[in-house]
Amino acid sequence: MYYGKKEAKKRVVTPEGALSRLMILCSRAEKCEADARLLLARWDIGREEGEKIMERLIREGYVDNRRYAVAFVRDKAEYNGWGEHKITDALRRKGISSADIAFALQHIDRKEMREKLRKLLIKKRDSVIAGNEYELKGKLIRFALSKGFGYDEAVAMADDIL
Repeated sequence: MYYGKKEAKKRVVTPEGALSRLMILCSRAEKCEADARLLLARWDIGREEGEKIMERLIREGYVDNRRYAVAFVRDKAEYNGWGEHKITDALRRKGISSADIAFALQHIDRKEMREKLRKLLIKKRDSVIAGNEYELKGKLIRFALSKGFGYDEAVAMADDIL
């Protein structure tokens, strides 16, 4: 008997099958061009066939970077508590254009983001161990920066809750 790792059977994906799978995936959840291209590469779809598939997905509205950016901004701001800087950086790494990022960031409720930062910092304040208020303030600011909020915003909110 053999108890080692089983070799995973690699399914061969045809270009037609890849198009069909991507259409299904994109209709269930937003995908950007970079995500779709990554899947095509993972499925060993050639460059030429991949470009044809991408053109069709874009033409038929399955893939839309602007729509993806808006959904991404909403999700990361609302559910993950990310700030504008972290969201922008993540979208840039996905290859989203600056114009699409700027458009998507317009959909952020600034007041709600400040309130989210306030709640995050209050929760962090209660769990942080610091020798004095200066050290606590530094830790809170660094935490806010790691969540993608701006320095001035982090300092003002840390001052406010202390």
